[in-house]
Amino acid sequence: MAGKKDVKLSKTVPTGKIDEADSGHVCKVDGKPIPQRKLLVVKVMKASGKWGTDYYNKDNFKI
Repeated sequence: MAGKKDVKLSKTVPTGKIDEADSGHVCKVDGKPIPQRKLLVVKVMKASGKWGTDYYNKDNFKI
């Protein structure tokens, strides 16, 4: 498991007012489109030492 310095949640807050409006991102776990209100943006430090961005559906995780 990655340490605290390797993973951080972004402070991005979904701006969509319609719950099921498409965010334009696909979940990395199940490959399905993510609605705006369920978008979870995760910054991950890659092996190269640079930060990358992964997108997940909040329903796939217990937060």
